[in-house]
Amino acid sequence: RELMPKAKEAAQKALDLNTATAIELESVAGLLRKEAAALIAHREKNGPCKKLEDLRKIAGLDYKKIEARKERLACM
Repeated sequence: RELMPKAKEAAQKALDLNTATAIELESVAGLLRKEAAALIAHREKNGPCKKLEDLRKIAGLDYKKIEARKERLACM
């Protein structure tokens, strides 16, 4: 099923947390350097996230920041 144009556009503009660099995580997601490092380390060890809620289990990551920016973030 095709996404509606606005939903498709929003998905294309979202930062993919599975491929984002530390700099992107800090600037777009608003994470601290140590939080970005924790997310990247978790991703490298456990593979990509399937949904944002998967990030709740990452020690050292303030999930509230992810939740507050969920319109701009995605696990693609």
